Order: sequence, then structure tokens, then C-alpha cells
Amino acid sequence: MIGRTVITLNKYQFCQFNFSLSKLFPRFVRTLFFYLFIFLGMMPINTEASVLSTIKVRSDNSFVSLSFTFDSVPQWSVRELDNPPRIELVLLKTSYTEIYDISMLPLPIKKLQRYFGGENTSISIHLVGKVLHFLRESEKEITFLFPKDLHERTTLKLSESLSLTIERIFDGERFLEIYNTFLSREEARKRLSIVSAVDLGAYRLTVTDIAKRSEALLAFNAGFFDQNGKPVGLLIIDGKLLALPAKGRRASLIIDKEGNAQILRPNLSFWLEVEGKRVRVDGFNQPMAQGKVLLYNHLFPRAKLQQDAIYFRVTGEALEPIAYESINNLPENAILLAETLSPEADPFKGKSSVRFKFSLTDQNGNLIDVRHAVEASPMLIENGQVSINTVIDEVSEDVIRGERARTAVGLDEDGNILIVVVKENKELGVKGFTLKELARKLIELGAITALNLDGGGSSIIAINGAPLNLAFSAQRKVPSAIIIK
Repeated sequence: MIGRTVITLNKYQFCQFNFSLSKLFPRFVRTLFFYLFIFLGMMPINTEASVLSTIKVRSDNSFVSLSFTFDSVPQWSVRELDNPPRIELVLLKTSYTEIYDISMLPLPIKKLQRYFGGENTSISIHLVGKVLHFLRESEKEITFLFPKDLHERTTLKLSESLSLTIERIFDGERFLEIYNTFLSREEARKRLSIVSAVDLGAYRLTVTDIAKRSEALLAFNAGFFDQNGKPVGLLIIDGKLLALPAKGRRASLIIDKEGNAQILRPNLSFWLEVEGKRVRVDGFNQPMAQGKVLLYNHLFPRAKLQQDAIYFRVTGEALEPIAYESINNLPENAILLAETLSPEADPFKGKSSVRFKFSLTDQNGNLIDVRHAVEASPMLIENGQVSINTVIDEVSEDVIRGERARTAVGLDEDGNILIVVVKENKELGVKGFTLKELARKLIELGAITALNLDGGGSSIIAINGAPLNLAFSAQRKVPSAIIIK
């Protein structure tokens, strides 16, 4: 019994009214409350405000340390936040003595920000990325320790046969964040595809929108595009030719109709057949010239068509004359044929059907039964060796040496797929890869051939429609993407 008027193990007496705890709670619950009461009575309660007196940053061979010292025991809590990556140190009933000069901070600390509200202080520790750290505390000091040499690897299992690996590397001078995934040849046949934004309802879409609309588990940006959003380089989707190769003989990621992937420098030929006769085509989606036969699809702007040309709309094999004034938005399944031939040389005069044909062959002339293809530049690896050809791929040394966000696709000797995305965030000090570093990383992962895809602000990886490496306030819209369902 502990004071009859306060508490007993069986009865509580208050204002002459008694009730029995034994009828309301079992013995173990009463015992629990008893020890909880004793524990709370023994806890020290700091009701006085503390003062943040010093902030110190130290750096040795192993760690960067950030210490906060107080004049009394502080009340505090810590939480980790993303986008941008940072640690929030919340200090209750804490004031500060002065603003300290902490502008020169060693990596991985990017900057410190302090916020004050009433009696409380919040300190935001901005980092170059999501880096490992340790917390050490004493009675009047809180210290964060950041390793100066760090290689952290995390693997996310997305399905029974698909994983995504995230590497975070910090060597004391720069922070890298690298994403890579591996897809077996058998799984790639069933799950790997290249999609066009046009097939999803727009000329360009963000990678996350492409992922959502195509219901992809993973999505990566693919080919290049010009300032008008038009694809630059070969683009074939579901057997339809959407864009011609760029100048030179750049490489492409090609998926045949059996789902096999290959990376090579293909040769493209295209022509028309009229009543069994082959008619040369002089260009595709390019400005008209006198005495030429050109083809256009829905990607070519109507405003750039030449008014005095003769036009036909080709739907399937049907050839239908169409006036320039009647040309609006060309349907996706139609091709516009334009010619400026003399009447006596016009092979289409009086004809009602025509066939559009194209073929894709490898370097040895072997026909490729292509389903999807997307061109990019430069080739990174050939025969297991770093091989960046500045002449054929028309790439400058500045592009090769720049530390940028990157996306690349590779194949190992068994035909398995490797995709790598390297994050870049200049504001936070997260540097990307040079093209040679990208090539070496793919070789490390087992690639014997690899192709650099569009990079910089286009370089995005999305998982279930959410971007993982978002480094910019708004995603760039792209015309094509590689998806894994």
C-alpha cells in the first residue's frame, strides 16, 4: 500500500468514492502501470531552454564530422528527407548565440540552413546525395559522422526475375549515384520494348508519363530529338518507320520480331512499289526539291510542306490524290507521298495502289526482321573494349569528357540486357560520368557491346511511373523510351 488516499494495488480512493482496480484490470496490467508510474517519476525533465553555442566541422582521413555543442542538455530529434537529400536536426527550446561562418563545407555536406520558430530551432544539413552517416551524442554535444570513402550498394527486387541496383559512391571529392538493371535474354524477349510518345497520344512525353501510359515496370529515356521535338536518328516502332537515320552510320538498339536485341550500325533502304515496279524514294520527312519523290509521316510539320508539289495519301496500299489545302494532321497509319516530277515521268499518274517498303540489314548485308529500333550515339563498347569513334559518331571531345547524367544500354556475350543510368545534379554537387567512365562501368557489369543514349536533362529512370533519379525541377519530354513490363 502506498498512501491510502493516493493509490493502492487494489483500490484508489478519491473524494470518498472507491472503485476496485482488480475488477477492471488483471494483475499484470496493474503491475505494468505501477512500474510505468515509477519510471516516469524517475525521468529527468529539462524545462529550461538550451543555447546552441558552437558549430564545428572537422575532416580527417576517414570522416567528415559536423558537431553541435550546447550549454545544457538539449531536447532534439532527427529525420531524413529526400528531394533534396538532407538531414533535419530539430532542437526544442533552443536559441543560438551568433551566426557562424560555415560557408566552406567539405563534401558530402553541401550547405547548412537554419530556421527559427518561437523557442525552437531547426537545422537542415543538405547533402550531395543520400549518403551513409552515423550519429554520435554526448550530454551536451551532437555529432554527425560522414565517411569520406564510401561505396554503398542497394538492390531492389522488382519481380522474381528483375532487380534494380543502386550504387552510391563517395571518394571524398565527388559523389556518384548509379542505377543499373539486368534482364536475361529470355525475359527480354517477353518484356523489353521500345515505345514512341506518338503511339501514346503525344509527340513527346516525360519518361514517367510514358511509363504510366504503357503500364511499364521500368522505363528509360532512349533516342535523341531536335529543338522541335522531332526524333533525330532511326526510329522504328512496331515495324513502322518513324524517322530516318541521322548523318553517318550511327549505331542503333534493334529488337527483332522474336524479341532478340542487338546493337549495331545498320543499313536502311526504302522504296515504293507501283504495279510491281520499284520507284526510288529520294527522302523521308525532309524539304522538297524539284524532280524528287519524298515521303512524310505524321511527325513532319504541315507548315513546311511545299504548296506546288503533287500529294497522295497512302493508307495501307491505297493511293489517293489529295490537295495541299486538304492536308491537315496526317493519321498515324497513313503516309503522305509528295512528288514534283514531270507528267510524262510520273509513275503514280492514274494509279490507285502503292506499297511502301523498307529493309534493315546488318554490316554483312543480312536482313533484320525488325520490330523496334532506336538510333543513338556514340557506340561505347565493341568486342568488349571501349570504342568511341569521334568521326563516325560525330561526337566532340568535350561531349566525351563531360561529367554528365547518362543513360546507356549494353549486351553481354549471352545476349542479356544491361541498362545503366547515372545521376547528375549540379546544384547539389552530384557529378555524372564521362563517356569513357560509362563504358568502363558497362564492361565491369559484363557488357561486350554498348550504346550511349540521350543524356543530360533527358536521362531519367522511372519505376512504376515514379522517377528515381530526378535531378531537375521538371522532367524533359522525350519522343521515345525503352520499357520493361
